[in-house]
Amino acid sequence: MDNPTKLLLTDIEQFLEQTGTPPSVFGSRSVGDPNFVFGLRAGREPRFGTMKRVRDFIAQAASAAETEGT
Repeated sequence: MDNPTKLLLTDIEQFLEQTGTPPSVFGSRSVGDPNFVFGLRAGREPRFGTMKRVRDFIAQAASAAETEGT
């Protein structure tokens, strides 16, 4: 089974690439920590609640993008 943190980081990296969002802005907006993505890249293991907040943030951003495109 894949590591949940690695899967989350993969999703974040895709989000950053697709949206052009800088890692520090993503971290600030999603969990209030501008160093969050850098920490994940360095091996930081987030708590389950933090992972959920990040996934919720990505889902909300995707939903907002779909709404704007309609």
